[in-house]
Amino acid sequence: MVLLMMTSCADDGSMTTKGKTVAGGAAAGAVVGQAIGRNRYATAFGAGIGSLIGYIIGNEMEKADTQNLNDALENGPAGEPIAWKNPDTGDEYNVVPFDSYTDESTQQKCRNAKIVATIDGKQEIIDTKACQQSDGHWDLGTLK
Repeated sequence: MVLLMMTSCADDGSMTTKGKTVAGGAAAGAVVGQAIGRNRYATAFGAGIGSLIGYIIGNEMEKADTQNLNDALENGPAGEPIAWKNPDTGDEYNVVPFDSYTDESTQQKCRNAKIVATIDGKQEIIDTKACQQSDGHWDLGTLK
């Protein structure tokens, strides 16, 4: 099931950031579910929870939050947290970007990052890979 989800989410350049955060969350959740439960039911449950987390982060971020995330990925010192609170929603974000590198398959500038989002009082954590697109914005993906 996880393999099917991941192949159906293969990035051909048409996947949105929201789709990538859902796919990334599903993949991370499946790995955690398998590690904890060591069976397909735990893996499926983990993938479902991870998808939800990815959806929340990808769908709930407002434009100002997305811009703050882009700024953190573009300018943030490696290993140093960058935090902000959305004054309209009360949502809080803390992003720790890591060293940038060039993805060998796409030749894009990429960074791994840890995002802690507190949305509606619920904290979600996602480890992600973000790559800079030709227009300068950063798309979130999955860690490989």
